[in-house]
Amino acid sequence: MDELVKELRGKVLFFLSYIAPKAIDTQSIIKTMYEYHQVEDIEKALDYLYEKKLVSRTETLHPFRKREKLINYKITPKGIDTIEGTLEDPAIVVVEW
Repeated sequence: MDELVKELRGKVLFFLSYIAPKAIDTQSIIKTMYEYHQVEDIEKALDYLYEKKLVSRTETLHPFRKREKLINYKITPKGIDTIEGTLEDPAIVVVEW
């Protein structure tokens, strides 16, 4: 597996741990990281972290575009354990970012 993919997953987790206990929408995460990573790679990283239950995902209506939905992510206790090193995932390299 590509080392950059592993590092991106770790960066996303670290970022979510930094803003915890709040959730943040996909577009805000992408805006934070797009200068260094491709949008589709960021979305894949979020999907991986969600599948592994390291982040939770909820949908809400957009505050002023009523026909649009926002997908919000929040780090889970399992994700925090991964950041702290008490839970290991070989597909994630935790990097303070």
